[in-house]
Formats: sequence, structure tokens, C-alpha cells
Amino acid sequence: MRSLQRRVDPPRALTVFLAAGVLIAGDISCREREKPGEGDRVEFKVGSLTATYFRTLAAVQDRLWVTTNGGIAVIDPVAETWTMPVLGSHHLEDASVIPCGSDVWLLLRDGVALVNVQTKTFKVRGAGDGVPVVPLNFVTHAVCGGDGLWLYADRDSALYRIPAAGTAAEKYSTRGPGRSLRGFAFVESLQKSIYFLAPRYAPTFPPNFGLFRFDPSTSRLDPVELPGKLPVTLDRWEDGLLVQTRDSGAFVLKGEGQPWVAAPNAYSDDVLTEGDSVVWVGASYDVSPASYFVLRYIRDVREPKDLVILTRGPLSVRHGGAVHYLGMLWAVSENKILRIDPTALELMSYALTDSSGRLAKRSFQLKQEGEKLLYFDGNTVRPFTEGQETEDSTKPQPESP
Repeated sequence: MRSLQRRVDPPRALTVFLAAGVLIAGDISCREREKPGEGDRVEFKVGSLTATYFRTLAAVQDRLWVTTNGGIAVIDPVAETWTMPVLGSHHLEDASVIPCGSDVWLLLRDGVALVNVQTKTFKVRGAGDGVPVVPLNFVTHAVCGGDGLWLYADRDSALYRIPAAGTAAEKYSTRGPGRSLRGFAFVESLQKSIYFLAPRYAPTFPPNFGLFRFDPSTSRLDPVELPGKLPVTLDRWEDGLLVQTRDSGAFVLKGEGQPWVAAPNAYSDDVLTEGDSVVWVGASYDVSPASYFVLRYIRDVREPKDLVILTRGPLSVRHGGAVHYLGMLWAVSENKILRIDPTALELMSYALTDSSGRLAKRSFQLKQEGEKLLYFDGNTVRPFTEGQETEDSTKPQPESP
């Protein structure tokens, strides 16, 4: 098994999609502030985590933060141990994690918390600080930008900035006639601007679909001209932005005022994560593209390396659930954490079932037999057979380390 050496990745922004129930509606008063040095200390404890599925994965300094439907797990990928952060009496079930430099923002049921990882302290901001309270059945986007957190509330057609310094939240909306801040599916920050995208799947879509740039200093929302006319996704790309289009491939913006440039063809597939000049994508498999995808590792766009076939069902790796860290892919898949080493051709499956804080693990080799790819169903790795049924992707039984 490949030996791991700790490395601290440079900070980067991350978009987190928040489903219903993250910030609960109602009249919520601001909690009484805990005394500094007592209630604002973050404790990292070992114990039992009751979680049936994992949602997102983020790298913060030398740890991996995993969100689940039962709380948050913080993993030391080198020591292969895990702990649970405890923020006083605040509930972390269904909380969301947004890395921001060396710190972490958490979206809670009744507000947001800024966690200083270095000092292991936190500060909670609630409705009394101007933090919006979003009702059920609405979707919010949260992104790190500059010295604070940007929170997009679709219901309010508004954008909120929550400064890290502790001052009151600021609310932004568009001025004058034109496109409002409503109905956007993607939100990302770049330097001093916020970019919004409403996917434009056909030329017949009205002009309020497409890519827009919001300038907080003027509250102007202006359309962005792209080489491609049908933008459908917006993501982070290293220190810039990546837009995929239906008609002209993908384009990258590395900084404000710079031109959009064409991205390599590798980005035409579903990009899971990137880093260290490496791209991980989920490419459709030509035998049964509706059910399977190939996990593809690309360091050289001329020679992409297909590593393993995963189902498109519960064992697939989704956007927001994968990071490139220590030269490998780390991803959440159903109730497991997968680590795929492209050099050693090894797949490691981790479970958070050991209450002592050790990661329960199983190792699988991905060495191909001839030209055949291997297929991972959660419990075993075996050669893929053309025409095999999707029943192979049924939910696996709990496994022992």
C-alpha cells in the first residue's frame, strides 16, 4: 500500500448546494453568546456516528471534512483516523461545510458558524446578525469569497455577505430594471465579483438564461459574453472559473478582465475534481452509458487513463463529493469514503463504523486484465461483463474491515 505523506493544499473556494432543512424557517432569536474561551471552543471527539449516507467531502488544511445525515466527520487521511467536531449545543445533522482559506464555515439549522481550525474556536451568527433564514423547500448556494461568506437566497432574490470579522451581514439585490437575482442554479465567486448561471440548453431560451456577473459595489447584474452561446454548468477551476457549454466545449476564466479561453477536451465530461494539473472525470461507458461511468484520471490529455467502472446509482461519485488530495482521489459514495491511487492502482474503501476513531478499511487492486476494465460494486472488484444488469448496483451489505 502506498505510503502517505502529509501535504497542505492551497485554500480554494467550494460551492455547496443546500437542500431543504439546512436553515429552518420561523422566528428564531439570536442565541445568547457563549463566553469566550468556554462555549466557543471546538471539541473533536471520537464516538459513534449514526449516518446512513454521506453527502459532501472537502479538504481543509491537512484534514478531510465529510458531511453526513448524522453529523460531520473530520478525517486524518495519513493516520487513517476520524473524529466528530462538537460546537457546544449546536446540532450538526445535515450541516454543510464551506472551506474558506484556512477556516471553515458551517451552515447550521439556525445560522452559520465560522470555525477557526488553527485555534479550534468558533463563532455563531444568527438571525440577529442579519443572517437570512431560508424556509423549507428552497435551495441556497453558499460560497467563500474574499473575507467572508456569500449566501444566495433564491426566494428573496438576494445575495448576503457575512463578513468573517463579525460585523452584521449585508444584503444585496439588483438595482433598476432587468434580470433579478432569482432562479439561478449555479453561483461562484471570483475576486470581487459573484457569477450566476441559469443553464441555457437551447437558443430559444429567453435572454434571462445564461451567465451573469454581479458587482457588489454597484449592485449591477450584467450578462457575460462567452465564445459558446449555451452555458450549462459553472464550477471552480484552480483559482478561476470553468463554464461548460452545449455547443462549443468548455471555457476557463482565470481572472477578472482576462479573456475566456478554451479548456482541454477532457472537461467535456463530468468533472469531479482537479488539482496538481490532474483532472478526474466521470466518462460515460459506451456499452451502457445510462447505467455506468468510467472513472477517468487525466494528467496528460493525450493519454487519459480509465481506472475503474462505477455505477450511476448509489455508488457513483457526485460533484461536491470528491477532492484531489495527496495525489489521489478521495470521494464519498453512499456510506463509504473511497480513496483511489492512480499510481498504485489501488482502491481503498473506508467506513466510519469504528467508535474508537480508526477508519475501517478494505483494499482492492485495480490492475486490469488485458483490455478489460474492472467494476466496483461496493463489496468486490471484478472484470466488467458487457450487458450485465444494473442489479449489480444494489445497495451493498455492511462490510467488516
